[in-house]
Amino acid sequence: ILKGATAAETFSAIARNGSLIVKAAPGTALRLFDLRGNEIYKGTSTSTEFLLPARLPKGVYFLKAGTQNIRLNMK
Repeated sequence: ILKGATAAETFSAIARNGSLIVKAAPGTALRLFDLRGNEIYKGTSTSTEFLLPARLPKGVYFLKAGTQNIRLNMK
C-alpha cells in the first residue's frame, strides 16, 4: 500500500493484478500518468474506495490525487 497525506487530505493506492484501487474522499480529483508523462486516466473518486477503470501493464506510474502525488510500481 502506498500512502500520502497532508493535514487536509489522506489517500492510499493499492496496485494489484493490473488494477489500481484508490482510497480517497469522494470527489477527489484523480489523474494517472505513465513514466513518459502521458495521461492515462482523469476523473474523480466516486466513493471512498475507487477502482480506476484501466488495466495497467507492468511499469512505473504516477498518481495525482488532489494535491498529492505518489509513484506506483505495477508488478
